[in-house]
Amino acid sequence: MTLRSDRRPLVAFFAFASSAYLVGGLVVVPALGSAPRPDVLAAALAVDLAVIVPLAWAGAVRARGGRWITLAPVVALSALGAWLVVPEAHHGVLAPLAVLLPLVEVGVVALVVVALVRAWRRGTDGEPHERIRSATDRVVGPGAASRAIAYEVAIFRYALGPAVRVGGPGAFTYRQSSGYAAVLAGVGVAAVLELVGGHLLVQRLWGDGAALVHLAVSGYAILWLLGDWRALAGRPIRLDGDTLRVRCGLRWSVEIPVAEIETVYHVRKTLPADRRTLDASVLKNAQFLLDLRRPVEAEGPYGLRKVVTRVAVAVDEPERFLSALATAMDV
Repeated sequence: MTLRSDRRPLVAFFAFASSAYLVGGLVVVPALGSAPRPDVLAAALAVDLAVIVPLAWAGAVRARGGRWITLAPVVALSALGAWLVVPEAHHGVLAPLAVLLPLVEVGVVALVVVALVRAWRRGTDGEPHERIRSATDRVVGPGAASRAIAYEVAIFRYALGPAVRVGGPGAFTYRQSSGYAAVLAGVGVAAVLELVGGHLLVQRLWGDGAALVHLAVSGYAILWLLGDWRALAGRPIRLDGDTLRVRCGLRWSVEIPVAEIETVYHVRKTLPADRRTLDASVLKNAQFLLDLRRPVEAEGPYGLRKVVTRVAVAVDEPERFLSALATAMDV
């Protein structure tokens, strides 16, 4: 069987990396006990696993014209591999890695941030989340990693950035009538109280480290709530020609061809749980249920995907929305 040329660098890398770990674990490590200078041998093994393997990956990336951002996880995994393979008695030879690895990771992150900013500036159209996603696709490449990174960046953008208002005849807001403001106010007060009281309690019971973790998780939760609230206004439902773009803050988004909408139902009660139904209303207070002819793929938090055949929505102006949708469906 003949391999395609673009796969050969990957095959060569995995063959080399596997050989390095097999030889290191099965030959070099057992020889450390009888070697005249075991620390030198252990240091050579650490260099092979933590330095040469990432360099081999860099060569594969260059040969395939791949994305250099993939070097970051390879560097981290190689350092972890060296720490696991080299016996604990010789971990002193890994000390330089403890300094080098964070510097490499910080450098890679800085390059990614610069690339994202440049990609963001090149795009001028679309909502912030869409522009962020376009930027991460350029830097990371389309896929799960790009979707997750874009979602994470969007949280901070909507929570801490300038307010976003998207209008127009095809835009349908859904925040005002959702009742989310009152719920968010109560949740926000409870979250702040829990943040302070929980931090002191965790610090008293489990120490400063656990308290810092609790502080970070609670702070992130508050940030997400703020970002979601502001995204409700910045990401309206849009009817653009033959496409209905359903949004629900930072939770779900799905694009539905109008031609694929078979029936529109009025919703009179809470919808039962159904894995094929996406409830894209803010507080499960849907007004309309769109029954689709074919499944569509919805995107949720951190780029999670869900295939659905029915989508429930709620808007501030239900009559205008229904009229516009009926016109687009030519009903």
